[in-house]
Amino acid sequence: GANKQVAEDDLPGIDDGGEALLLRGLAKASIPSDGNPYRVPIFSFESAADTALICAPELVEAVLLRSRQVNKSSHPLLAGPVDLVRHSGLVGRTSILFIAPGERFDLGWGPDSSLRVHRKVELLEHERKTLSSWTRKPRKVEVKLSNLGPEACTVEVKERIAVSEVEKVEVELVDASRKAKPDKDGFVTWEVRLSGFGHEALMVHWTLVVHDDVVGM
Repeated sequence: GANKQVAEDDLPGIDDGGEALLLRGLAKASIPSDGNPYRVPIFSFESAADTALICAPELVEAVLLRSRQVNKSSHPLLAGPVDLVRHSGLVGRTSILFIAPGERFDLGWGPDSSLRVHRKVELLEHERKTLSSWTRKPRKVEVKLSNLGPEACTVEVKERIAVSEVEKVEVELVDASRKAKPDKDGFVTWEVRLSGFGHEALMVHWTLVVHDDVVGM
């Protein structure tokens, strides 16, 4: 009974992928007894990365650089912090979850300093017909992009409208720049080509239609 309990407690969990791993350092290391963490190189790999400029202004009014690459090693990448290093040196830190060998994963490299974003939400006047039990709550979202640099770039912009999961709440798309349509999760996506020192304005206008039985919206 006791031995069985110890064996079950030693089983790998979800965070390490459910597989027992043995990773050896690339070289012998002397660990100072000062209580501080000490890094030991385990393995390394190189992978080509696809990069893109991503903007989700509802979350943060900035254009972020995202890289997408594959774990080319024969070992998993364990969950934990990641140092981000470019030609200029250390540019920031992020974190990853468990990444299996051959799995594709994303890294965020922070905002692009030459791109500016401004988002404005306008809650329009509520509309209600006489003797109706429904109230229409229109709203308009405007996103303005500015390129302060001389080089052209392409930015993927995502804006979100509500998605109804109940019969007494409806969502109607009134209009959107470039006739964009939301996906099943309510995300409207544009691919915006910004010229050097260029500007672009995007808009999405939608209406929340709420029955009187629904409160808190």
